[in-house]
Order: sequence, then structure tokens, then C-alpha cells
Amino acid sequence: MKYYSYLLSVREGEWNPLLHGGKLLQQFIVDAYVKIEQNRLLYHRTHQKELRVDSYRGLADYVCGENGDFAGPPGRRIILASSFKGGPRNMQQSYQDAMAIVARHGKPDVFLTITFNPQWEEITANLLPGQHPEHRPDLTTRVFNLKLRELCQDLFKKHVLGEVQAYVIVTEFQKRGLPHCHMSLILKNDYKPRIGREVDKFCCAEVPNAVEEPGLYEAVKNFMVHRRCGIFDPSSPCMRDGRCSKRFPKELRTSTSVEFDGFPHLRRRGRYFASIDGNDYGDEWIVPYNPYLLLKYNSHINVEICGMITAVKYLYKYVYKGSDRARLRIGNNETVDEIKQYLNARYVCPPEAAHRIFGYDLDATSHSVVRLGVHLPNHQPVVFQEGGEEAALAQAASKDSTLTAYFKLNEMSGRILEPPTSTRQSSPIDARQLFYSEIPNHFTFRNGEWKPRGKGNKPTIGRMYTVSPMYTERYALRILLLNHKGATSFDALKTINGVHYAKFLDAAKASGLLDDDNYFRDSLLEAAHFQTPPALRGFFACLLCYCEISDANILWNEFSESMAEDFIYQGFPREQSIVFAYFDV
Repeated sequence: MKYYSYLLSVREGEWNPLLHGGKLLQQFIVDAYVKIEQNRLLYHRTHQKELRVDSYRGLADYVCGENGDFAGPPGRRIILASSFKGGPRNMQQSYQDAMAIVARHGKPDVFLTITFNPQWEEITANLLPGQHPEHRPDLTTRVFNLKLRELCQDLFKKHVLGEVQAYVIVTEFQKRGLPHCHMSLILKNDYKPRIGREVDKFCCAEVPNAVEEPGLYEAVKNFMVHRRCGIFDPSSPCMRDGRCSKRFPKELRTSTSVEFDGFPHLRRRGRYFASIDGNDYGDEWIVPYNPYLLLKYNSHINVEICGMITAVKYLYKYVYKGSDRARLRIGNNETVDEIKQYLNARYVCPPEAAHRIFGYDLDATSHSVVRLGVHLPNHQPVVFQEGGEEAALAQAASKDSTLTAYFKLNEMSGRILEPPTSTRQSSPIDARQLFYSEIPNHFTFRNGEWKPRGKGNKPTIGRMYTVSPMYTERYALRILLLNHKGATSFDALKTINGVHYAKFLDAAKASGLLDDDNYFRDSLLEAAHFQTPPALRGFFACLLCYCEISDANILWNEFSESMAEDFIYQGFPREQSIVFAYFDV
């Protein structure tokens, strides 16, 4: 990657033939990135037969020969790990991490999208004679990322839209090659727009006065007008089933109001018009924008106010949908190959290839999200190489998972912080006063051990992996971890009021966590924040099948609308959407 980045660099006094290649340069950049990516994927493919994952107990059974029914070497195949940037597993993990930030700090307040403008002065001034912007993906990519850096300075340092508590940033690329970036901002409480006049400070959806604000008028006319569609142009690309998918034209209004339908209804007074190709466009055709940002960046920069939590999952699913792909399947081959699925007919444009070659980030978040394992005793995942089972088993026996290290941290806190005082140096944070999910806020996991977190580090959030109710013991273990502090072992978690229980499920029942449907309600509430409606319906179905719910109708009535959000979002009436969700469950 560094080699190709070196080849694409501009050096004073040196003639670089690659930069004069035009469309050949585009092809060279795409080919270079594809080779880089193929090399990375080759590692995953060539290690499919060598690297495996199994539970500690399953590997021990194999090494000791105690499992007579075992039909072959242990392990389950790893197809395409979540560590592979841009892969489907990575995108799903990133989505869950983004939702963990929402769960901690609340719904986003602002959703901002900035799109590349090929006519930026920084681009046109640096083109070689006879070149157009599309001939220099190296130049356009660098300029776009410089613009993003400046925008981040405006948002996070200068607080143009108010002080930001948390954010998620994702860059993606259109099929025609234009990069654009989505930013989801959670503002601090004092800066959240709650009423109409506060919303007006963030965004505008009106044509400005061409005489008083000529620069802003030209920017709005060039970048923020949704071209005519509907009855004016039924063949417009935005049309879906005879309607505009962006819901244009909008309704004219004298003032901004914050309604219940997810987004504020912005002020559109219809005072001025923008003339484009002989057509006059009023405020009903204007995409919301922030005047300061639009003038400064001179590109399409859409600023929307997020009204409800129900819209957040769709925003994040949209930004984490991954790169464009086209698939055609012929035949009955049922073999699942995630690497092949990822590569088949994938669309890679020159700007994306240049972006990846230069090592620019595809996404960024304000918080690091630490994923916390939830496993039964001696069932922690063990990565091993075929033929090296005994060595992997010995190493796993001496190395802790995030969960077993949490138990040891609590045990150490008990020894150090309880009187009499010890001469050992200790952390001022008593881990026994923290839930498992709160540990990453104060400790960092390194080399199989939780260590006190240093100052100045990026804010951190802990996220426990979800567990399906069909795995009753792991599900009960997760319930106990969510509700009990200070456990020093698995047995300590299973000890309630001095009574030791053989199963986590029995311990959870003895704790009163499963006496009624309240915990199932809390589980559905958590899932409603993190999961999409289809996943939420599947989770509810698992609860019905594997848990003892006393009154499922009460839970259904409370969460039916959340389970039907995808149908409601598609425009179906609420009652009909709930019926669709019911039959899907």
C-alpha cells in the first residue's frame, strides 16, 4: 500500500508519468487496490484449513481423547473475520458499536451529509493541462479528505453546530465515483434543538434572497435543489412506486414545528424562487442546509435534525450498508463462501481505490467500543492451528478472556482495598462497584488482564455480546452479569443469598430476575434500541419458544410498534404494519 502511495505522490521538480495517464491512471489505481485487497483476503483463504476456533472444553476433549463421538478435528471454520475492514461482519460490528454509543448518550441530534464537488478550486487549480477532475482520483481524494478534516475542526473544535457529545462518521462512494461522508452528531444537552426556533439555527430549507445574499443563493441553486419529479417527471431516478422516495415536494409552512413523525417540519415560506433550466423552484424543493457550512464548503451539504430514536437504526443501517455490489447466482451450489460473496462482482471506483491506497479511514467514532465476551465456564473461544492443539490448550489455560479477567480483577480489588491495607499498589477505582459492562470505562484490557485506564485516552464504552434465549444458560449468565456486581468467579455468580445453584438459570430465578416478565421486557427494550425490526421479531419469537413468559400479549402490545417499524417506514398504515409484523413472528 505504501509503495503505490509513493508512486502516486506529486514531487516538485519530478515528472510522474502515472499522473498524466487519464483513464489509464484510473485503471491503474483500481488494479493496484484490488491487488492489495486480494493479498489481504488471501491470508483469510489460505488459513481456512489452519486457523480454527473452538471452546476451551471442546479442545481439551479432543486433546485428551475424551470425546468418542467426535467425528474429526475440532473447530469451526472462520470465513471472513470481522477484523477485515469493509466486510459484512465488520459492518455489522460497526453498526452494533454505533448503537452502543446511542444507548449510552441518546439518539443523534444532527445527521449531516457532505458530497464531493469536482469544481472545488483546490482541484481545478492543481489539474495538469488538458485534465478534468475525473482524470486525477489521487488529487480529488486528497482534497476531499482535507475538506473533511476542516469540517471536523468546525464541528468538534469550533462548535459550529454546538458542542458535540458523541459522533459517528462514515465515508462511502457512489457508483459514479463521487465520495460523500455521513456524520451523525449527538449534541450536549444545552445545545440540543427542541423547539422550532432552535431547529432554525441549525438548518434552513428556503431559497435565499438573490440580491441580499448572492453567494448563498448561487450555492443553494447549484447544490441544494431537488430536481422536479412526481407528476412533473415520472421517470426521475428518485421515483419509487409512483412517489418520490425523498418525499418531495415538501409542504410550505410559515414556521418550523417539531412533530411526532421523526423529523421536524421545516419552515418553507415560499418567498423566493431559484431558476434552473427554465424552471422556477420554490422552497418546497429545497434540501435542508446550514448557511454557514454551505457557503464555506461550496458543495452539497445536507443537514437534517433527527427527531426520534426509530429513525436512528435506519440511518446507521444506511451508513453501514457497505460498498456497492452486484450478484448473479445460477445453479444450486449451497456452499457458503463469504470471501467469494464479498468479491463477486464488487464495484470499486477509482476514488474509493485511491482512498484505500492512501490509508484514509472509512469510518470514525468519538468513542472506542470494547466488546465483552459472555461464555460459560471453560467455553471461552480458543484460536489454534491444526496440529498445534496441545500448545493452544496450554496457552489458553494461562490466558484470561475479558470475562475471566473481570473475575480476577474483582478478586484483586477485594484483597487490595479491604482493610487491613496492603503494601501493593492499587487502582483508586473499586472494580467491585462496577457492572461488567462498566469495566472498560475505567480499565483497559491488555495481554489478558484488566489494567487501570490512563488519562487522555479516547472515551470508551463496554458492549456485551448479545445472546439468543435459545441458549438458556448463556442467556441466564448474561442476565446475572447485567444485574450483579463484584463477582469473583462463575460459582460466585451462581451463589445467591448464600445458596449455591448448579445452573445459571436457577441462580437467575433465585435472584428474582425471572419471577415475572419484567426482565423479558427489559431485554426487548434493549433489543429495540440495538436491533432492526426483523431481528427484534426474531428475538421475540425466541423468547416465546425458549422462555417461560407468563403473559406474552402484554409484551406484544408494548413492543408491537417497534417490531413493525420497517413496515411503517415503508409507508404502510400503523395497524396494517402491526398485522404484518404479527404474521412474521
